[in-house]
Amino acid sequence: MKHIPVMLEEVLSLAKDSVRPDSVIVDGTVGGAGHSVHLARLLGPKGILVVVDRDPEAIERSEKRIREEAPGEYELIAVQDDFAAIPDILKAEGIDAPSFILADFGVSSFQLETPERGFSFMLEGPLDMRMDNTAGPRLFTLLRNTDEEELAAVIREYGEERHARRIARAIIAGMKAREIETTLDLAEIIEETIAPLQRGPMRIHPATRTFQALRIWVNQELEAISEFVESTPDLLEPGGTLAVITFHSLEDRIVKLAFKKRARPELFLPRDVIITKDEMPEGQFDTGKPIRPGVEEIMQNPRSRSAKLRWLRKKRETGDE
Repeated sequence: MKHIPVMLEEVLSLAKDSVRPDSVIVDGTVGGAGHSVHLARLLGPKGILVVVDRDPEAIERSEKRIREEAPGEYELIAVQDDFAAIPDILKAEGIDAPSFILADFGVSSFQLETPERGFSFMLEGPLDMRMDNTAGPRLFTLLRNTDEEELAAVIREYGEERHARRIARAIIAGMKAREIETTLDLAEIIEETIAPLQRGPMRIHPATRTFQALRIWVNQELEAISEFVESTPDLLEPGGTLAVITFHSLEDRIVKLAFKKRARPELFLPRDVIITKDEMPEGQFDTGKPIRPGVEEIMQNPRSRSAKLRWLRKKRETGDE
């Protein structure tokens, strides 16, 4: 399985404006290391690359890949933890003021394509969905201990699914009847429940929104994102950049509002003086709006189609007006 990093050129364009050979770079969601391999190549002997991921398997794979594909004298620190813990991780490592912090909130190709992780409605696997598969309750446990009202709220809020109540009722009934044991069982129940209600051709699989909602619920993702975007801007060195890639409106709304609050002239640069349209690949940048993947990237990597890249750059001590 091949990991394709989303909006790689755009991320590197932002990084190059902040990173020096002796900088500290933090990748808070290293995943398959698609971004980190390239970010590591910006660093020299005094540079530090910190990679973080909740998934212990991702940490093991990414550390190996980075060392093989981006050899150098920089220091590589790999930590299995939540991206919201980055302030504590840097403090524990004695690291101050990163030049560049990246977070890519998407589920990795490895997680989706590994059936036993339970993320995909297309592959049969256990009802798990934990980013860190060594800790916390599995989806199966949560479903066995919830009720229709709570589950409907989860599906409605986190999946923005208008048929949330019907789906929740069907899932609860299926769990009680022991008809739901695997991801395919769950997807089938959802499809049977709402497919007859769909008008016209379905643009996405009927289980897409519900599986998204359940994954967010299992991993408490939105709480972690809120904590991350509130704490990390203050960690940046003057001139440092925080870049965040989101994949659905709930994530993007949290980031957008947090960045809007932070973009005060005395602390962070307004976007229209951070980077110009001509500096972005293929002229994708539109001042005041997130960067979106281009048509060519979406064709090569359909999973990138919903991605949005937002960033915030801290003012330098002098020269930024």
